[in-house]
Amino acid sequence: MKITATASYLKVEIADKETIIQGKMLTDGFIAFSDTMNYWEPPYADIKINENIKTELINCLMKETQNSNFRIIFTKESN
Repeated sequence: MKITATASYLKVEIADKETIIQGKMLTDGFIAFSDTMNYWEPPYADIKINENIKTELINCLMKETQNSNFRIIFTKESN
């Protein structure tokens, strides 16, 4: 898994697919809006990310960052 963070989104690469999760950068991590994780990036843009896959991705991200100084907080609120 590869995680790239910017001020407004996370790009998550897992296996051969990528998705973008909108959010806000914090000084020690990122607030990620899980409701913005809907489709994979091209060439898989026609494949919707269902709730089961979304939950798996969130669990993988939490596990990947659990021992780091960069924490990811997930919320459904994107407004």
